[in-house]
Amino acid sequence: MKHSRNFFYLVLGMLGTVVSLLLWRAACIGWPGLDVAGGAAVFLVLPWLFVVPHTLAARMPLPLVRLLGRVGGYVFFVLYDGLVLLVPFGVLCAVSLAPPLAAMRDSLLRGCVWLETAVLVLWMAVGIWRGHHHRVRRVTVETTKSIPRPFTVAFASDIHLGVSMGPAVARQLVRDMNNLASDLILLGGDIIDGDLDTVLREKSLQALAGMQAAWGTFAVLGNHDHYGFDVSREKALLEAAGIRVLSGETREAASGVQVSGWLDALYHTEAENRRALSAGQTAAETSATEQPFGIVIEHEPVRMEQAARDGADLYFAGHTHAGQFWPNRLLVQRVFPFDYGTRFFGRMTAIVTSGYGAWGGQYRVGPAPEIVVVNVVQKQ
Repeated sequence: MKHSRNFFYLVLGMLGTVVSLLLWRAACIGWPGLDVAGGAAVFLVLPWLFVVPHTLAARMPLPLVRLLGRVGGYVFFVLYDGLVLLVPFGVLCAVSLAPPLAAMRDSLLRGCVWLETAVLVLWMAVGIWRGHHHRVRRVTVETTKSIPRPFTVAFASDIHLGVSMGPAVARQLVRDMNNLASDLILLGGDIIDGDLDTVLREKSLQALAGMQAAWGTFAVLGNHDHYGFDVSREKALLEAAGIRVLSGETREAASGVQVSGWLDALYHTEAENRRALSAGQTAAETSATEQPFGIVIEHEPVRMEQAARDGADLYFAGHTHAGQFWPNRLLVQRVFPFDYGTRFFGRMTAIVTSGYGAWGGQYRVGPAPEIVVVNVVQKQ
């Protein structure tokens, strides 16, 4: 699996090299001084600033891993957004061959390069700013079930601790959660980005200790947690930090309130999940005469209907990042029809978050990174 992960980044590096050279050729039209061997060399190196820390982190000092992780992440987004802007540039290149425009082709293309460079700089500035400014999204849920009192649930997902984000992001999450003073804290998976070695070296999971909630902190694991190749070790560190990891288990958070953590849908079959839930049900049994208020957490938003049929009242998922950057969300919305927001499935309220962290770096064009706070109240 580790070889597959490295192969993925190597493929990204090769594709990035092609895009980078195309951008170099376009940039040479706006700034002819770049049309030298040295300019091409710089553009050839850029994509590998992203690949190297993700594949060779174990052989590098941590300060260099962190530097390249952040710089390389932003380079990746420059190349991605630059590829998007190459589309209108390519169209203009083709159109300007027509006789009416041929005489001013050089001026048109140069102006296009300057304009798109300005757009790219602004685009990146907005994405970086949004990626570093979290918001709190609030939802109110009414229930007819008997609950001990009105309570609040704070939910965050997709922290992605690793090469790009380290203990500082973990400590910020702890501060943000504690400032909300919620009764229950839930984490929706992808706590690490997949590079468990770097997380262990930086003690990023230990930095999650200290989250305070009257009814406890519960978590599930996501696909990137499995990419770390040792979920049992990650689970043990999270448990030591006071975070209860639910691997197909149901636990009582408070009298009349239960939390079910479902197994990751990409790594476990539905049958495995159902067996795990059945085996872990005994600890959640209650003597209450009516059904408890049920909360379900899973990483990918794929089993909302199943949760509703099971009688859940509140459902949480992450994974999608709400696309994280445009036009990526257009694809995500096709894969996950419910990729972000709040919807109702029967009487169940389902919430999919954009995530607290990000993949590749703290960069967002679209829904901002967030914590979702749900206020559960008795229906009058």
